[in-house]
Amino acid sequence: MYAGGKIDQQEYVRFKICEKMKWDYETYERQPRFFIEQISKFLELEASAREFARKEAENREALNK
Repeated sequence: MYAGGKIDQQEYVRFKICEKMKWDYETYERQPRFFIEQISKFLELEASAREFARKEAENREALNK
């Protein structure tokens, strides 16, 4: 669970899925593994899209200076 006082990646992903889906831990545990994996992939895609949009905004701002 904790390695050197840090939260591991799997635990963080579980937290983010529960937060996004408004689930408690028991609801999370009842979901089929393939469904959890799909949600995890969607969260990764959303994060990538946010990062891309952030970089695009920075580039536009730099060009306008």
